[in-house]
Formats: sequence, C-alpha cells, structure tokens
Amino acid sequence: MKKKSIVLLALLLCLISQSFSYANDIVELKGIPIRIGDATINQSASAYEYLLDWGNYVDYYSSSKSIVVTSYTRSYTKLDSIYVKATLQKYDTSQSRWINITSGTKTNVNSSYVDYTFSYTLSPGKYRVYSIHKTVKGSIIESDTSTSDTIQVY
Repeated sequence: MKKKSIVLLALLLCLISQSFSYANDIVELKGIPIRIGDATINQSASAYEYLLDWGNYVDYYSSSKSIVVTSYTRSYTKLDSIYVKATLQKYDTSQSRWINITSGTKTNVNSSYVDYTFSYTLSPGKYRVYSIHKTVKGSIIESDTSTSDTIQVY
C-alpha cells in the first residue's frame, strides 16, 4: 500500500510538471521573468535597481460624486529624490481620447517613499487616474507609469 502511494504521488508530480511546461516555453508567476526560447521578459519592479512599488489608490463616493486619489512611489532605499505626478483624466467621447482634468506632483528628497493625495468632485462621465513615478539616485533615473481602473459616474 505504501509503495503504491509513493508511485502514484511520483506519477502525479510528473503529470503536473508536464502540464505547466511544453516544448521550450516556460511561463512563470508574475514577478518572475518569463522565458520564451532565448528571450527573457522582466515584468516586475525587479527590473529596476531602485524603483520598488508604484500605483494609485482611488476611492469613489457615489453619494457625493467625489473622488479621493492617492498616488505613490516607493523605493528599496533612500534616494536623492523620489517623485510622483498624478493626473485625473476624463474620457471625451466626441474626441475618443482621455482629457487631463487636474494634476499635482510631489517630490521628496533623501527619502524612499512619496505620495500625493487629492480630492475632486466629478460630473457624469468616465474617469481614470494616470500617474508618473520616478526615482533618482546619482545619475540613475528610473521611471514608470500606472493607470487606475475606469470609474463610471452617472
């Protein structure tokens, strides 16, 4: 019975490992590089030397049709400067593009974190937050962007 269980377990492990890898393609979890043949795609903040984490927190209050946005940038260590610029955008259906409504920036020096918070009262339409995140350490400048989910206001 014990020998049969071990054989079944080994067979199950072989089947599982084969179902996640075929030919020369290996797909791995987010945060770990994806290798396809000889190419490697870094898909996470680990591709940066200093830029660790960045994004937006968006709270929408339907009763008052107001939004509170916090955009942030975080580093592994204290930097010469760390920066975030947050822009509230509204979708213009007549032009089929996003229009900047309001924006603000904040820079911290000798810091590993910066955030910028603002609030805004919305009229009906579709909105999102687009942010630029930047770190500076000596001559090394790293930057990336983030975009929130779309918020529909009626």
